[in-house]
Amino acid sequence: TLFGPFQNRVKRLSGIIVNITARIFFSTVVHRRVPRKVFS
Repeated sequence: TLFGPFQNRVKRLSGIIVNITARIFFSTVVHRRVPRKVFS
């Protein structure tokens, strides 16, 4: 069936999207709470 590999691909893609969004959210929270003088 075509739905089997398609479902696995969707799971993998959704996992990558969740990982990227989590990184962006975490980085924005860190940049908001910590002043940028620390990173420079």
